[in-house]
Amino acid sequence: MRFYLDEDQNGDLARLLTAQGHEAVYAPAVGRAELPDTEHFRYAAAAGLTLVTFNREDFLALHRYWTALCHWGVISQPHAGVLTTFRQIEVGEWSGLLHQFAQGYQEVGNQLYYWLPRERTWAARNW
Repeated sequence: MRFYLDEDQNGDLARLLTAQGHEAVYAPAVGRAELPDTEHFRYAAAAGLTLVTFNREDFLALHRYWTALCHWGVISQPHAGVLTTFRQIEVGEWSGLLHQFAQGYQEVGNQLYYWLPRERTWAARNW
């Protein structure tokens, strides 16, 4: 899977995901530090990268806007998905959860998924 890790992630996460066979682009490592969330979202969408963030509320709103604009035909390209959770997770555990997600979910375009720690599962939040 191809991931875009926003600034609230960790460079170690990119290394762990790469070691698991994924492409992992860490925002600060590619000169995208201190940009607004809208720029991270647009970059990930244009590059076809699934965005990984702990900033769930802002990216839920961006996901909703993008999805609505796609539905109305204003934007023709779906975004490549957003993965988030309700709390920060230690980098080793988070890489395992993202790898698990990649093994089970192939089509994530225009979708947002939450990791639900109590249920120990991923759940879609499409609107």
